[in-house]
Amino acid sequence: MNELPALTIPELPLAIELIPNMIHPAIVHFAIAIPVLLVLIELFNSIFRKKALSVTSLLLIVLLVLISFGAYVTGGIDGKSAFDTLSSEAKIELSEHKQIGIYLVYGSAILLVFKILSMATKTIFLRILFVLLLLGFTAGSLYQGKEGGELVYEHGTNVQAITSLDEELFDLQDDMDDLKSKSEKTIKLLEANITSLKNTISNSKVLDEANSKIEQVETSLKTTTSELDATKDAQSKAEAMVATLQKEIQLLNNIESKEEVVITTENNSTDTNITE
Repeated sequence: MNELPALTIPELPLAIELIPNMIHPAIVHFAIAIPVLLVLIELFNSIFRKKALSVTSLLLIVLLVLISFGAYVTGGIDGKSAFDTLSSEAKIELSEHKQIGIYLVYGSAILLVFKILSMATKTIFLRILFVLLLLGFTAGSLYQGKEGGELVYEHGTNVQAITSLDEELFDLQDDMDDLKSKSEKTIKLLEANITSLKNTISNSKVLDEANSKIEQVETSLKTTTSELDATKDAQSKAEAMVATLQKEIQLLNNIESKEEVVITTENNSTDTNITE
């Protein structure tokens, strides 16, 4: 159905909250039956031309205006109670159903105006126009009844069993959302623990590598210390040998000096003897 221009009905100071649910089905059947009855009466009146039929038609149209407005009000009450349980497609159809109901309320008022005018003026043109409007209104009422039936039988509007299932489904959805939230928190906690464990393992590897390098340095230091100690021992031995050699050299020098003194003394003694 093409989208109709939006119409609204002004809010009236009525105690709507006192109207119970599920009154709409009882009223709406009259809103469908009365236009059909009016069509039959007007057809008979076009043949028999009875004032009683015209008055009966007028009274039925007045009743139709009241019934149409009552169907609109009770439909709004039932629609509000069922709206949250409906699918997105059903919500759109319910909005269209409400809009058609507003058109029918105004249409019934227009029928009343044209019926009064046709009875007051008794012109053929207004009577024909009234009958055409009545036929259009009746077709709209029948279509509205079909749409209401689809809302009930196809989408389960205000069907108690489906409403209960929807409530259970809503509760299950809440439980699933809670479980999903808890699962997400648990997964995040596990991910944080895994990251921390990876960091710990990484730090352990770094520490192991550092310890290995320290051990290598300690080993190298021990080797260097050993080599240094060996060098010091060799140096000490060399110094001892040098000291020994110096002593021996000094001793040899002393011996040579003594020999030179003896030789000099002997030469001096020899020279003295020769002179004498």
